[in-house]
Amino acid sequence: MRQFRYEHRKKYIYKEESSNKDKNENPVKEKGETPIEDYDYLDGEPWKSFVASVDTEEWKKISEKAKKSVKENINPACVGRCGFVGLEPHIESRWNQLVSSYPHLDAIEHPRSIRNTVSKARLNPVTKLYELRENLISNGDLTGLLELLVSIYIIIV
Repeated sequence: MRQFRYEHRKKYIYKEESSNKDKNENPVKEKGETPIEDYDYLDGEPWKSFVASVDTEEWKKISEKAKKSVKENINPACVGRCGFVGLEPHIESRWNQLVSSYPHLDAIEHPRSIRNTVSKARLNPVTKLYELRENLISNGDLTGLLELLVSIYIIIV
């Protein structure tokens, strides 16, 4: 749903094209056109309220703030299309594999911290093991967010 809103906001409200491929298949619509003609299940009133809500200065400020925040995130979660709900069944096995690869992680015990750490791991296609990015592990030592999680746990205990 998010992608649908994003694409239609770009195409019908901001009049931007997504990519070169998109130019031929889905050309930008002219001012005043709506997706209502293209989608039978869309109703006119919800579309008008959607346009009104995203075409405000407040929305643009929130959007710019979110874009800036995303650009500054150097450790994005890698949870896939299903989000954290889809990750839940795999957390224990991935966590055990990560701890065997990075023994320092054993100090992290809080379930939310474990979930967060597992979400940062990426599958190495060659070794078929989950690995943490260089900015989280340096020469076998924890750095950044992981170092903070371990130090907070040690202080509390």
